[in-house]
Amino acid sequence: MELLKTYARADLIHPALYELMVYDEKNHAELTDTLEAYLLCRHNYVKTAERLCIHRNTLLYRLKRIGELTGLDLEKEDAELHLLLSFRILKQKRE
Repeated sequence: MELLKTYARADLIHPALYELMVYDEKNHAELTDTLEAYLLCRHNYVKTAERLCIHRNTLLYRLKRIGELTGLDLEKEDAELHLLLSFRILKQKRE
């Protein structure tokens, strides 16, 4: 974790997260939190919906919207790893 604190720079964060954060702020949406929960729940729809306290269909809609806005392919391991690292960096910056 010390490495993240030392080398955590804004240019390491996946650009899609910035897009989602801006969209969330403008539209009072929760797509960034949805994406993080989905990744942390290892793509499990049921667990993700439970974690977010939303209906499964709401989750599916949000994931579809994330894809439309960002062009992310959440099935690609490289994208998933980059996103998870980006979420970690953002949390370190807040602390």
